[in-house]
Amino acid sequence: MTSASSSTIRQQIFKDLNAATPSLKLLYTTPECVVKNAAVGNLLGRLHERGNLARFVIDEAHCVSSWGHDFRPDYGALGCLKRSYPGVPLMALTATVTPRALDDARRALGLKSCATHRQPCDRANLRFSVVDHSTARSPSVVEQAIVKYILGRPDAPSRPTGIVYCLSKADCERMAQALKRAGINSHYYHAGMPDHERRVVQCTWTAGSLQVVCATIAYGMGIDKSNVRFVVHASLAKSIEGYYQEAGRAGRDGLPSQCILMYRTQVRTSVRRSFVWFGSQLFFFFCVCCHSRMSVD
Repeated sequence: MTSASSSTIRQQIFKDLNAATPSLKLLYTTPECVVKNAAVGNLLGRLHERGNLARFVIDEAHCVSSWGHDFRPDYGALGCLKRSYPGVPLMALTATVTPRALDDARRALGLKSCATHRQPCDRANLRFSVVDHSTARSPSVVEQAIVKYILGRPDAPSRPTGIVYCLSKADCERMAQALKRAGINSHYYHAGMPDHERRVVQCTWTAGSLQVVCATIAYGMGIDKSNVRFVVHASLAKSIEGYYQEAGRAGRDGLPSQCILMYRTQVRTSVRRSFVWFGSQLFFFFCVCCHSRMSVD
């Protein structure tokens, strides 16, 4: 349930959850809905009084901390959950968080003595590569390199699933067209598309009917596909945390998968403010976590 949900859907949700025994067992909503919507707050209060709140789960919990990447103030206000609904368990999840942001998130959420479970960022089944296209004057050079890589994979006849991340909406559309011309079943995905078109792209890709999605960072939330064999960045990511999250969508089934970063000088100028910092952090990430599975071409 979000601000974009129709009034009919919202009425159905409220009617069900106001019943003595709700049939709805899991509700997805946004921090903004919980923090700013008085009707949602009243609903949660009634559920709590009847003992019908099993738990709260906060995904993308790095957004809680002002020290985390992608900080959102309404995430930071979710500390109200522990204060307003005492006794209800709360779980916070994130794929990327620094120790400082973790401590800050604990304080913001009121989790003073919680259990913490962490996993190292090194995933042994992922092989990382950086391909140097610094002399390329045109984005078509990178497009053709990606086409060559996808068609040249040993498993190409089986049409392995992949994601190509691009810097802009126009880049996504141009990349998808380049792949289609080469016979690769692909489509673009970005925030400028109507919601129903984005849903169709995600569903067909998840089902395996679509081989490759060419996407901006808008493609990420809710991805649950284990057999992504490659993630290609056609340009630099905007941060090391963003890069790790995006690359980490490969190989979630534990099988060998590739993460490839295409470097082009012209793209660097588009993200100049963060380039030096990102480059040093990326080098550190490769050296510490992936040195045995990294190549630079």
